[in-house]
Amino acid sequence: MGAAFDHADMAKDPLPITGKLARLRRLRPTDAGPFHAYRSDPDVACFQGWEAMDLDRCRGFTAAMETAPLF
Repeated sequence: MGAAFDHADMAKDPLPITGKLARLRRLRPTDAGPFHAYRSDPDVACFQGWEAMDLDRCRGFTAAMETAPLF
């Protein structure tokens, strides 16, 4: 079996996580442009349950995600 789950760990922000090939981090306001391009790409959207998001909404979303609770 794996290690026991500690609910106290949920209060900690585990990000960023850096590996050999990738780094996981929170979205931040400077990500609004690339995030908008991603959300507006029809080749991506066809596999997702969303519609395009305008740039102002992307700015608000990425700003909110910078400090949003993860759990």
